[in-house]
Amino acid sequence: QLAGRIAGREISCAPRDRDRGGRVVAVCTLGGEDLGRWMVRSGWARSFPRYGLDYVRDEADAKRERLGIWR
Repeated sequence: QLAGRIAGREISCAPRDRDRGGRVVAVCTLGGEDLGRWMVRSGWARSFPRYGLDYVRDEADAKRERLGIWR
């Protein structure tokens, strides 16, 4: 789903944090659209409250609407 959304266009990623393994946690956008939010809201990814509550409501909406993995 994500590859189709990006369709070869350039994305931008801004580092936000590091996880317990030292990997960068970033917000990636395409034309100003937060791709993480799009993935969660579309039901193709889950929110990760340990690193922020930004997408929790989006996940609840996707579950309620039975989108993506929540079908």
